[in-house]
Amino acid sequence: DGQSPLKIALFSLGNLCTHRECRERLLALGFDRKVKALEASPDASVRKYVARIQGKIEKANASAANAAN
Repeated sequence: DGQSPLKIALFSLGNLCTHRECRERLLALGFDRKVKALEASPDASVRKYVARIQGKIEKANASAANAAN
């Protein structure tokens, strides 16, 4: 089916998650809960982009925790 709007949006949101200000705003809006709901998507590509987003958020959280120590 090519690149659906959902896949394009998830990829782009993953890029935004690398920027602290963008990530904080998205998380404040409940973005992490919405992304978690997509973990069960029947589309493997959607699940891949969801994992990518979650990985970027986790990496940023770990970096912030290390910087605070």
